[in-house]
Amino acid sequence: MEANAAAGLPHADVPGNLREKVQAVLEHEPRHVVPDVGWTHDGWDRRPFTLRGFLWPHRMRLLGAVGLVLVETVALQIGPVLTQIGIDDGVRRSDRGVIVTMAGAYLVAVVVAAFLGWARVSYTGRLGERLNEKLRIKVFGHMQRQS
Repeated sequence: MEANAAAGLPHADVPGNLREKVQAVLEHEPRHVVPDVGWTHDGWDRRPFTLRGFLWPHRMRLLGAVGLVLVETVALQIGPVLTQIGIDDGVRRSDRGVIVTMAGAYLVAVVVAAFLGWARVSYTGRLGERLNEKLRIKVFGHMQRQS
């Protein structure tokens, strides 16, 4: 930007009244590193592209994602079971302790399910971004070799 301003080009720099605000924002920005992408015209992998070959290096992460989905589903489905126990053993037998225990367990299950939902979305989002990046690099490399 400063090089354009030195050349006298219009709108080449941040206006004076906004400079301090821009600097304040830039101070909190993380450092952006350029990713190291190994790509050359000669480095063409001639093996056929398959979904299995693409996902295989990430199999443990994918299993972790499936595990999170399963555990979250159990945490979401345990509520009706706890309610049944509370009614059958607490209400019918007039046992207030069972009712309070099941209500507490239900609240814990809701909190655990919420945390697991957040963890699943976060984990699968990062995994999806990682896979998307690898796929974009593969497609971009293929397109570049065509030119």
